[in-house]
Amino acid sequence: GGASFHRHLGFGQTHALAVRNTLLFQWKNFSCWKHRLWGAWGTGLRVLKDLICWPWQAPQRRGEFLHAWLQARRRYHEQGRPRTAAHLRREREFFRRFAPGELARRKGAEAQPPAPPPVPLPASFSFPERKAA
Repeated sequence: GGASFHRHLGFGQTHALAVRNTLLFQWKNFSCWKHRLWGAWGTGLRVLKDLICWPWQAPQRRGEFLHAWLQARRRYHEQGRPRTAAHLRREREFFRRFAPGELARRKGAEAQPPAPPPVPLPASFSFPERKAA
C-alpha cells in the first residue's frame, strides 16, 4: 500500500492503514487459539510501546498503533468474521506447512533463506579510509 498511497496520504496515514489492514487480516484469518494468543501478545506489546513513548513523540505521531487498532476494531465489527471448521483446518495447515522447522526439513540442512543480491554501487563510490586504532 505504501507505494500506492504514500503520495496521497503521507507516511503517517499510510503506516496507519498498513497496521489497520494487518490487524484486520489477523483477526479475520486466525482461528487457532495459539495464533490468536500470539497476536494478542504482540498487540499488547505495541500498545505498551505507544504508551511508553507517548511523551517523547511528536503530537502527530502519538498513539499511532492505538489509533490504527481502534480503526481496525471499528471496521472489524462492521464486517464480521467467518468461523468454520474448514477455515480452522486451512489455517493450521498453512502454519504447519510454512513453519521454520518444516521448511528446513524440506530444504535439508539449508534452513537459512538465501542472502539478498549485492547492491550495485556507482563506480565513483568508495568507502572512507579507516584510521588504525
